[in-house]
Amino acid sequence: MVARVPLVSRLVTAFTALALTLAVSLPARAGAGIGDVTIVDADVPFVSDNIQLLTTIPIAGAIGANFRDRYMYVTGVEGLSTFDISNPALPVLTSFTPLPHFENEDVSIGGNLLLIANDKSESAAVLYIFDISNPASPRLRTIFPIGTSTIVTSGLPSHTVTCIKECQFAYLAGTSRGIGILDLRN
Repeated sequence: MVARVPLVSRLVTAFTALALTLAVSLPARAGAGIGDVTIVDADVPFVSDNIQLLTTIPIAGAIGANFRDRYMYVTGVEGLSTFDISNPALPVLTSFTPLPHFENEDVSIGGNLLLIANDKSESAAVLYIFDISNPASPRLRTIFPIGTSTIVTSGLPSHTVTCIKECQFAYLAGTSRGIGILDLRN
């Protein structure tokens, strides 16, 4: 059975692709400006005079980050790193939790929960749920299995996760199945 895609959806997709193609393929003029942003050349497309690099944090395979108060939570191929960023130029590692996972672009925060979704494209898909009531040292509370690349145990998508209503609910997305919604109140 072939799924039919509505005409409006196909048109939106076609126009989006055309706009992206034009935006990427049109040559940038040296010195041309858009507001406070100057287009310099193809290798460095935008330059802003009001941004300054303060430091770089060497995290192998850093993929996603989120912030709450004075803490930065970074997810990567090795796990979850927590940094105190009271001094933004000198972040201090306060904790690290190793996680056996592949792709985890999201770090979603709400209330005292932090969620990381692990994509099932390369491994078993799980939703990691952390307690961050002590923000400097997140504690892994639950691992919710979602499935593998060949066996879907819950039928939920697993590429991204977003906390809703102070993380009482989690919305998961990333497959043709649509949006999965989890109740995290218990």
